[in-house]
Amino acid sequence: DELSAAMALHFGEMAGGKVSLVFGAGYSSNNPFADAQDIFGIGHLIYDRKLNDSDSLVLSLDYNGVNAFLPDIPLPGFEYIHHTETFTIAAGFPHDEIKWEMCPHLTLDAGYSVPYTAGVELSYQLSHSFSIFGGYHNFFNAYRLADEPRTNRFFYQMSRAEIGVRYINPDFVLKGAYFD
Repeated sequence: DELSAAMALHFGEMAGGKVSLVFGAGYSSNNPFADAQDIFGIGHLIYDRKLNDSDSLVLSLDYNGVNAFLPDIPLPGFEYIHHTETFTIAAGFPHDEIKWEMCPHLTLDAGYSVPYTAGVELSYQLSHSFSIFGGYHNFFNAYRLADEPRTNRFFYQMSRAEIGVRYINPDFVLKGAYFD
């Protein structure tokens, strides 16, 4: 299993962009909470610069101690983001994402993360709080193995198709909170 928590600090403006730091820790193991060696760190240094009214550039240095791709190395990241009222595309490394409001209430979301994680979801907003959705997701995760060296990891790939009803209360939002 894997569990993590992180928090963000916004340092303000620098060289025409916003600078932020996300840091935290997590636990990953096939034997939950049995070994302190299974604790890992998370860190992201992010520079976000608005280029014009519809474009921005994000540069980052990302560390995730249990990442499926090079977990012990901080990876440079970049993302060019273009958005309009109904369409957003974010292209870069290690993540790409598209969000398209195809017509009022109908939205298509798709994304890819290195090395093999991808997903697509179509949702229709029924009311202020309820929507219906359908999607397909492919996850590729790495887990640490209990009583094994840190270099031995278990890779798990899962594909999931889903449909459902989603309830989100937009009047109850924790400012700055993100749960994953």
